[in-house]
Amino acid sequence: MRHDIRHLLNHLWELSVQGDNEAVKDYLSGITVQVSHRETEEYCKNEMINGLLQYYAGMAADKGISCRVRAKCGDVAIAPADLTVLFGNLMENAIHACEQEEAEESRWITVEVGVIGASLLIQTENYCQTVYPSGKYCMEEGGSFLHRLM
Repeated sequence: MRHDIRHLLNHLWELSVQGDNEAVKDYLSGITVQVSHRETEEYCKNEMINGLLQYYAGMAADKGISCRVRAKCGDVAIAPADLTVLFGNLMENAIHACEQEEAEESRWITVEVGVIGASLLIQTENYCQTVYPSGKYCMEEGGSFLHRLM
């Protein structure tokens, strides 16, 4: 998010230096609509994780990528900065991979988040033609760790 905020602020700075107040207003108006749209879904009770999921699911939707999220978690003993980096890397990589796909049916992401004991478990899947899984951690078809939790 810091990366996105830096770009947002740089863009606003350039518009303000140019004295284009209407462009600044239009840009901020568009961001406000995006943020309010993203804040409507409640994925889980953990506010930080929920906010990150809202942000990245909204980002995916804005790029025409279907994003299915299933999350069941409350408090976790992970620093918010670490959660931001973790979800940012996972979701930005998945979104980037989907952006490379031309076929609409190939533009999808599935994210599952849960807690087992003291461990936060995250599974992210997306279609990607250019990277092939090693097969080391294959799951049974249709199976996921969240099926045991929900």
